[in-house]
Amino acid sequence: MHARRETGTDGARAVPRARTERRNERLAQAMALQRTVGNAVVIQMANRNTGGYGLGGLVANTGAAQRETELSAKYGIRIGPPEDRPNDHFSHSMLNRIDGVLGSLPTQDVRENPELLAIQPAGADTESAASLYDGNDRSITMVSPFGMPSWLYTELNRAVPWQRSLMDKGAMADYEGISEDEALGIAGEKRQVMGGTSDVLANGNLVKWTLRHEIGHSVDKQAGWAQNLKHEPRFGGWEAYDSSRPVAIAILTEAELDSQLDVTDRYHMPLIDSVAVALDPEVARSTPERLTNLAAGFTDQDDQFKTRLDRVVEFAVRGS
Repeated sequence: MHARRETGTDGARAVPRARTERRNERLAQAMALQRTVGNAVVIQMANRNTGGYGLGGLVANTGAAQRETELSAKYGIRIGPPEDRPNDHFSHSMLNRIDGVLGSLPTQDVRENPELLAIQPAGADTESAASLYDGNDRSITMVSPFGMPSWLYTELNRAVPWQRSLMDKGAMADYEGISEDEALGIAGEKRQVMGGTSDVLANGNLVKWTLRHEIGHSVDKQAGWAQNLKHEPRFGGWEAYDSSRPVAIAILTEAELDSQLDVTDRYHMPLIDSVAVALDPEVARSTPERLTNLAAGFTDQDDQFKTRLDRVVEFAVRGS
């Protein structure tokens, strides 16, 4: 929906209300930043994030639309908003990051990549906290998580622990199953996705990392990785299953219970079926205790069996 323009009595068109509010909000943010970190840092950020349009570029995003047009021509893909919301432009700070990343990538991954047609900002009504690549319309939508101002989002660095903590929350906001952590017995443990527990794997600007990651999805699609390559050992040896039963067999085999697949629980269900049901994604989300209480159904088995079954449960919980 487009903002409605109003005409005053003198015939001059007034600035749309939404745009005025955004401009005032940016001005307030700039003033708050200045109070927080001092003039020197503000001047440094202003010089970097104005796009050459001075204070207007920082506060009112002046010139952003023109820069998007220039960058679109430079890289051969649309950079900026889609047709249905033409006024939702990237900030200059975000355009700087986009230009830097695209300029560092091979031409075949950007201009000559038929699976990448656009990089666009998320709409105001976007509920997701994570940026994403959409293989259907071949576009990347960049999200500023939790309504974070663009000047702050584009400065976040994965090497800073407290910043990485915020990034983890944003990245996991859309993950299914996170809310079942408590039922799985791992609510007290902190999940990490931005480099895991290794600082070596968690360095660099977040936006640049996100862009490279999402562009990587389009490159995967262009190369047909999922269909043609992922099963090869050099690419991880990934396998996809239509049901949880093959996964259950593999886990039970690893736990040395493959010779006892037919052992029944107190409900007369074979071990293989009991584990397969507990691993089913829908059951795991709706009834996680089915997995965590798995051993309770085999109370008549010996200690060795129970120890090995505990390994099955622990492995499955960690992989949830």
